[in-house]
Amino acid sequence: MSGYKEIDSIPEPDSKDFRLLEITRVNHKPHPYMIGPRLVGYVSDNCNGMLGVSAIEEAEKTGIHCAHPKCRLSHSEHTSDKVLFIKALVDKELNKLDGLNEYLSTIGDALKKINVDGVAFVSCK
Repeated sequence: MSGYKEIDSIPEPDSKDFRLLEITRVNHKPHPYMIGPRLVGYVSDNCNGMLGVSAIEEAEKTGIHCAHPKCRLSHSEHTSDKVLFIKALVDKELNKLDGLNEYLSTIGDALKKINVDGVAFVSCK
């Protein structure tokens, strides 16, 4: 689906106190997997230029690893958490945002479907 974003699969809140901001990965351990020139060359020559997890795993079998200096961890050993960020639009405590608790209870299945690990909140300040 062209232009699809995971956040589009979550219903918009019906509140003037908060809105959906983004879904992104945080808490990278030990760091984000770095794509280097050797991997790009391998993918170009052997995978029709299609860079994805399977291409990275194939390249790792040939000795191509994360391009971070001195890192020899596999792609699967680089982990992170997928988080939905919600922005408060008013200066209130979280438990006083209009409809927040009810909204969070309704989006649980949608979050599970796209493997979101948690929710974080951004203050309006």
